[in-house]
Amino acid sequence: MIPFLLLTADASAAGYYLMDSGTRGVTRAGAFVAGVNDLSAQYYNPAGLIRLDETQAFVNFSMISQSVDFTRIDYDASGSPDLTYDPVSNEDPAMPIPMMGFSSRFGLENTVFAFGLYTPSAPTLGYPEEGAQRYSLIDSLILKWSVGPSVAHRFNSWLTVGAGVAATFVSADYALALTTCGDTTICGGTEADPAGDQAYDVDIALEMTDPLRFDWNMGLLIEPTDTLAIGFSMNPPMNVSGAGSIQADFGEEHFLVTNDLLTDSSYSDDQITVLQALPWIFRLGAAVSPNDRMQIELAGVYETWGNTEETVVTDVNLEMGLNPESTLLAFAGDAEIPESVSVEDDIVLPLGFSDTWSLRLGGDFRVTKTITARGGVGYESSAVPAATQSVASVDGNKILLGLGGTVTLLERMDLDLGFAQSRLQSRTIKNSTVRQIVIPLFPIPLAELETHFTDLGIEEGDVIGNGEFSSHATFMTAGLTYRFGG
Repeated sequence: MIPFLLLTADASAAGYYLMDSGTRGVTRAGAFVAGVNDLSAQYYNPAGLIRLDETQAFVNFSMISQSVDFTRIDYDASGSPDLTYDPVSNEDPAMPIPMMGFSSRFGLENTVFAFGLYTPSAPTLGYPEEGAQRYSLIDSLILKWSVGPSVAHRFNSWLTVGAGVAATFVSADYALALTTCGDTTICGGTEADPAGDQAYDVDIALEMTDPLRFDWNMGLLIEPTDTLAIGFSMNPPMNVSGAGSIQADFGEEHFLVTNDLLTDSSYSDDQITVLQALPWIFRLGAAVSPNDRMQIELAGVYETWGNTEETVVTDVNLEMGLNPESTLLAFAGDAEIPESVSVEDDIVLPLGFSDTWSLRLGGDFRVTKTITARGGVGYESSAVPAATQSVASVDGNKILLGLGGTVTLLERMDLDLGFAQSRLQSRTIKNSTVRQIVIPLFPIPLAELETHFTDLGIEEGDVIGNGEFSSHATFMTAGLTYRFGG
């Protein structure tokens, strides 16, 4: 299975993202829809920009790291462990997540304009090249950023409407292994490496870029009294269509290379397309301020991941040269062997995702004139069913925890600091539908020899997703806001 573009979803805390963006929102566990009061309102609820009375600039920087532990287990028909593989863990540096913006009223009393850049909170993932997980993922690097303007306008004393548009850039690099053996009884795993005989492995590198995709969001802020605020925002779905390349590296020790069936050890196709549909995101929050020092917010988020049914890698034309003089074709006789074989099948990856919901409770308490404490807790359901989970898409019901605060410096500068964790529920999976990807170049059936290469397609191999998963993500985050006045 290649969950390739799934990591490029809209910035959100469900699916493949682990927490929201911005120090204040993260440390309130995402309960920052009705009470948002900095430039991260572009992300949470653009109507909240109306609270920015002064012209100001905002820079936020987070470091996110995710720990994933996976022990692959093959189960027998009774559900008992049949084979347990060596555990694997990802070993990745923390991923930097920037965010920045600028806002001003430009002399208008009831309107605020903003322009900013924001990115989702997603980590890099990398695993051992020879681990039992290699048929799902070896490593991935996902880059996504959105930049654009937002505006908030107060229509009367209790209603503010906000909206924003953004130009979004997405790129992804992804590596995994597949096998060229279509019969595991002939070339299955070895005692040293039961996951599969590496003499038949092919290292696959996928790259894609969607340089420009337009997105938008809108929000409402309803403030019927001085102590109550209700916020709502939504992001529409986005369909990503990225152009890219796929490279297949057999290596000099591959069985088909050492036996001269392939004329080269590496082949590529530079014109693939990756298609992915992404969900609606709805946020709703109610914030109560019992006094001028405290605010408490209860918020909920609903995301329609159930619409994300599959990922499609299309326009594939991976052509590999063949050597008809190979010893593997000594039995061919007068059979016609083509000069090359092409893999042209679309790679269609069924996902069967589920809609997600979450509840977050967070708030602020102004300790002194210059110090504000902040914290939050939340619960979020999983978008990834256990049956389709792999090391490339680790999800689960999760607990969100945040803690931080703000220190005001020199009256016009706010320094935000925060720490947060997303703790995913451990899973033991016995019903996985995640399978190896097989390009069945070997063994070569004599009865089908003349059609074997011309009809070559992509097949499913052994189940590789069963086993035990555990994961948590840690965030260290800081932000700086400078108010120019006016």
